[in-house]
Order: sequence, then C-alpha cells, then structure tokens
Amino acid sequence: MNHDEYTPHTPYTTQPPIRVGDPIAARGYAWPEARDGGVTYVGIDPGQRGAVAGVRVALPGPRQAARVVCGVVCHASGPDGYQGGERHLDARRAALAIEHVVAALGPASHVLVAIEALGKRPGEGVVSTSTAGQAWGVWQAVLALRGWTARTVQTQAVDRVLGLQPVGRDARKMLVVYSAVQVLSGATNVDPASWRRVLTPTRARTISDGAADALWIALAMARGL
Repeated sequence: MNHDEYTPHTPYTTQPPIRVGDPIAARGYAWPEARDGGVTYVGIDPGQRGAVAGVRVALPGPRQAARVVCGVVCHASGPDGYQGGERHLDARRAALAIEHVVAALGPASHVLVAIEALGKRPGEGVVSTSTAGQAWGVWQAVLALRGWTARTVQTQAVDRVLGLQPVGRDARKMLVVYSAVQVLSGATNVDPASWRRVLTPTRARTISDGAADALWIALAMARGL
C-alpha cells in the first residue's frame, strides 16, 4: 500500500508533521485511496496530557470489508500541542485541533466523535478534577458549535469492544499503547516504530498514553462501539 505522511499543502507527499494555526501540529498517515467517501471516527481524551485522534474507515467495495486505512493524532502537550502549555484548555485551540484531525483524514461521508467520560481518579485532587471538568465542558461546547454530537464513552466499554481484558490502571496504560500501535500498524502497513513516533509528543521521550487512549476510542467506534 502506498502511504505518505500527511501535510496540508501537499497532502500525499512525505513532509514534516503538519502545522496549521499557531502553532499546533498533527501527525499521522493518509493515503490517496482514502480521499473520498468513508467514515471518520474521532476519539478525544480531554486530559491535560490527552489528545484528539482520528481514524478513517474506507467504505467496503465488492467482496471487501470496511477497513481502517489511516490515522492522525493531535497532542495536547508539547510545544506544538493544543493545550499551549496552559492549565486550562482554550476553546479556539481545541477547535483548531479537531479541525486539524478531520481535515487530515480527508473528505468523509460522516464524522462521528466520542469523548472519554469524566471520572475521579485515585489520588487526584480538587484542582485536577476541576481542570478536567473545565476541559470536558470546553470540548462539548466546541463540538456543539461545529455541529458534531459527541458520545460520552466509558473506558470499560471501549476495552470490551476491542477485546482488552480488565487489568489494573498502570497495566492498562501499557496494554492500550501496545495494542493501539499493533492495530494501526497491521491495518495501515506502517511499521510500529513510525506509529510510536506519531504517539509521542514533540520533545517527549515516551509515548503519550492519552494519545493512545484517544486512538483506542476512535478504533472502538470503528469496531461498532
């Protein structure tokens, strides 16, 4: 399969990570055969180290099943992330981030969005909980103004659809990162190392589990969540 890193100006030639706006970057892969039709599924991890991620599913042809053909991630953290280094999420930057992801995946017949449900985590303080709630509200407003209705999904439901067995929080993080990379690598014929780079924010040394979670949500929607 022919594949190239996506850029907005020359969409199907290899270029540095795409940049739109001031300065927010998205990374991923798109293909010429994914330009028309198909369905775009977008997952959002609303945390400060979260991400917006989308996958494109090509419409099935004669004797063909629907299949994931490309994926794109926009990180919250990092110097080119949409969080902008601030504690509170800015609605304009959030809107740019999701427009980025949808545009990168190309024209689609439908765009379906899901956002991770809020939940207090062990050891999380009042300030962190309040910040998470603010970000979740910003995302709901951004999506409503854009005309997209977002489903709120529980991580347990996402994991069930994708066949991930219940495990502890830290073990789940590692499993989601590994599984998301393997699923995308197998579906798109792009090597796992390249997808690990896509899931790593600029100047970070490790993969963002928030980015993997966002992709995990998008993949679960593509599987019928």
